[in-house]
Amino acid sequence: MSENKKSKAPELAAAATPEAPSAPEKPAVTEPVFSLERLRRDCFRVFGITTSTFDAAVYGLTGEFTVNELRERIKTFQNTRVLPADKGGK
Repeated sequence: MSENKKSKAPELAAAATPEAPSAPEKPAVTEPVFSLERLRRDCFRVFGITTSTFDAAVYGLTGEFTVNELRERIKTFQNTRVLPADKGGK
């Protein structure tokens, strides 16, 4: 009988031990979103670009964006290589 009690002791100890409380879930921190008009107003201060560059970079976009989303879009626009136009007179 003593062997039987010893073999159940670890099982009982494991069952009696409460599980560690799970860490409270923190809400995901979201970046604020702004309209294109609002970002255009302060484009020089926020992105360091003129309104004409801003307009070209966001051409065709609608909706609201975070500053980082638009910063990446502007960076991509500025780093896009422009090929010379074909002269066509050959």
